[in-house]
Amino acid sequence: MIADDQTGLRAAARRAFPATRQWCRIPEMRNVLALAPAKRRRAVAAMPNTIFAQQTTAAAEAFRGIVADALGKKRPSWLP
Repeated sequence: MIADDQTGLRAAARRAFPATRQWCRIPEMRNVLALAPAKRRRAVAAMPNTIFAQQTTAAAEAFRGIVADALGKKRPSWLP
């Protein structure tokens, strides 16, 4: 189940089946692109997708660091 911090949906899902929470990527991508300069938006849009394309959690964590470093101070809060 995907819910953007909707507590009622998450509570219902926990009662119905054991599931983990996952954020929807569309609003997060919009946030990333809103912070990017217009000339860099195409390149910036491709960066977070490299995180989601990884096959293992360790690889995704490694790419998250690379993307965070590449975006610098103009990165969203979910890329510490």
